[in-house]
Amino acid sequence: LAAPAAAAQETAPRRLLAAHEQAAFRGVGRLDTGTGYCTATLFSETLALTAAHCLVGPDGRAVPLARLRFRAGFREGGQRAVRAVRRAALHPDWPAAGRVASAEFIATDVALIELDAPLPVAEFPNYLPGELPPPGSAVALPSYGRGRDRALSLQDPCRVLAHAGGVLRLDCEAAPGTSGSPVLRREGDALRLVGVISALGGGSAWAAATAEALPPLEAALAAAAPRRKVSRPGGSLTTGGGAWKTSRPPSR
Repeated sequence: LAAPAAAAQETAPRRLLAAHEQAAFRGVGRLDTGTGYCTATLFSETLALTAAHCLVGPDGRAVPLARLRFRAGFREGGQRAVRAVRRAALHPDWPAAGRVASAEFIATDVALIELDAPLPVAEFPNYLPGELPPPGSAVALPSYGRGRDRALSLQDPCRVLAHAGGVLRLDCEAAPGTSGSPVLRREGDALRLVGVISALGGGSAWAAATAEALPPLEAALAAAAPRRKVSRPGGSLTTGGGAWKTSRPPSR
């Protein structure tokens, strides 16, 4: 993926959001896995998107659904709502094996989780998929991450450097825990979800294009059997590094 020849446009630094600012992003939450965390984003009242590798442990096995907690609006040890996960689906073409974050890996590094109870859209905004923005476009990246896992931070704007084959290359900042974060683009008064953060490398953040990944994901979730019983949300939070792909970016 080559960067465009045009001069780089101004990119804002990442900053922690104040409580009243974070309220506008209640649909973005921390996804705790029992051993770490990622970021996840509401796509509907019962569905959230995150990175596929967030749902796979270091041993290559799927993280048990009973361990997963989506904490909407998580801030300083509290949250606006917490939900367990009823079922989950990884992109069917995601190549889970291997440590190299190839273009194929990133383009399919997306997972869909179904919550055990709805989060009303009137209180918890969800983000519908949007068209891929051209290189140079401004996007916003709300996320949790190492050293800032107790409150949501925001980089707005950062820029799309290039996209090809379902992969977005961005100049946005990222860190462990940012996996699964939404790449948002403003379309009028709405924020559209155009990507899901997968990897960091080569001075760039790399994301899967949401619109291309969603159809096979929704089919995979429909085929997944839900758990018969979902445990009640609760338990202690972990503040470790969480799942994160630290390998090199795809070759250009």
